[in-house]
Amino acid sequence: MNHLFKTRLNAATFVLIPACIGINYLGKLFASVLKLPLWLDSIGTCIGGVLGGPIIGAVCGAANNLIFGFTTGDSITLIYALTSLGIGAAVGIMARLGHMEKLTGAILTAVAAD
Repeated sequence: MNHLFKTRLNAATFVLIPACIGINYLGKLFASVLKLPLWLDSIGTCIGGVLGGPIIGAVCGAANNLIFGFTTGDSITLIYALTSLGIGAAVGIMARLGHMEKLTGAILTAVAAD
C-alpha cells in the first residue's frame, strides 16, 4: 500500500505536468468553443495519473481547472478542480495496482474515474 503514493520528482515528471495541463486546457477549450457535449479536459489528467502516479494526476487535473477558471473567468470550473483531483488520483491508483495492463482493467479504471 505504501508504493501507491510514492512519486519521483525528476526531470521527466517536471516535463509531464505542464504537458498534461496543456492537453487538458486545449481539450477543454476545444470542447467549449465548439459546444461539444464532451468532457475533453480529463485526457491529460489520465495520462498524468498513469505515467506519473496518483499525486501527479491529481496535480494535473486540479491545476488545469484552476488555470482555466482564472484565465477565462469561468468560476464554475474552479469548483470542478476537486473532481479532476479525484479523477487523477483514481486513475493513478488503478494504474499503480496494475489494472491498466488489460482491457478489462482499463474499463474498470474508466468506471472508477467516472
